[in-house]
Amino acid sequence: MRYGKSASMPLLQRIRFYQQMAVLARAGVPIRSSLQRMVKKVSGPEVRELARQIEAGEPLANAFVAARFSPFECHLVAAGERTAQLEMVFEHLAQF
Repeated sequence: MRYGKSASMPLLQRIRFYQQMAVLARAGVPIRSSLQRMVKKVSGPEVRELARQIEAGEPLANAFVAARFSPFECHLVAAGERTAQLEMVFEHLAQF
């Protein structure tokens, strides 16, 4: 996996992204649908790339890496994916 530094999504927008992803996960909305909604609300290439990777069948953790999120974010998402705790991970990322 190759991690990159993503600086194009401003901090407040990143916080809102994670807050909204947590709400959608809590509501049981599938990740694919959640990302399709988020593409319309969040500017920047990260979310578009996430949605593209998920549409291509990539696991969520791999999609975060491909979208060049930080290693910290990618590792937390991978842990959340493995433990079925994505809602909690998204909440923690919003707070971090």
